This record gives sequence, structure tokens and C-alpha cells, in this order.
Amino acid sequence: MSSGHRMPPLDLSNEAVSELESLANSRSLPHSIVQRAQIVLECRSGESNALIGKRLGVAHVTVGKWRTPYTEKGIAGLHDELRPG
Repeated sequence: MSSGHRMPPLDLSNEAVSELESLANSRSLPHSIVQRAQIVLECRSGESNALIGKRLGVAHVTVGKWRTPYTEKGIAGLHDELRPG
């Protein structure tokens, strides 16, 4: 059974890791932000989105969904975009 394609590991600075760990371990932030920070931290491994998703209990597409915005926008990419309506 295939576990997906390995992804390039996210290269995070020590400062980024500290900030993400703070978010990932928070008990006061919304669960969505905590989970997104956990996903980005796991993306440092270079494992497939499928393996990371399995370990965190989320779909592989969810891992990919948050990997990209973080690489483009940093921490700000983990927050939901405003939606019309």
C-alpha cells in the first residue's frame, strides 16, 4: 500500500519553529489554528501528506491545503481568508 509521495521538507527557522510550537501547544486558541500549526511543524519531515495526515488524523488534502499558504505567507497563511457574505 502506497503512503504517497515524499514532499520537500519545509525549511523553518528556529524562530518560526518556536512560534509554531507555541501555537500548536496552545489551549486558548481555536482548534483550527492549533491543528494548522501542528501540520506545518510535521511538514518539516519531508514525509508525504498522506503519512502526516494519518498521524494527525486529518485528510492528506488538508495537509496540502495548509502547507502551501504557510510557505507563501508564513504564520498569516494559517488564518482563514475572509469570505464574502
